[in-house]
Amino acid sequence: MGETNFDKEKEFKEVCQPLLDKLIIACSLHHIPFFWTACVKNGPSGTSYQSGTDETHTKYVNDAAGSVSRGITLHKDQIVKHIAVAGGFDVIPHREDVEVNMDELDDGIDDSSLDGMDL
Repeated sequence: MGETNFDKEKEFKEVCQPLLDKLIIACSLHHIPFFWTACVKNGPSGTSYQSGTDETHTKYVNDAAGSVSRGITLHKDQIVKHIAVAGGFDVIPHREDVEVNMDELDDGIDDSSLDGMDL
């Protein structure tokens, strides 16, 4: 399945941003921590996060008022994790496959001492 290309930056700015601004004010007045993100553009023509370009050619608009900035302690603060991911933190660590040639592995055992043993 191919990528869906779209550019909704204009619609977001004209329709969604004013509503989100009201939501931000309401959450702030009532000391409600929040995080939101919206994908406003996707395509191969060079798209970006608010803070920079990512590899997927997608533009996300994010905003948050975390619990810490509100002096609120949450039992499980998912907002901090969402902010980290939006900031580029990779939740799946990159790893490399390691090949081990057991014939070349020095196990520290003198193999001659194993002669005559039924292994």
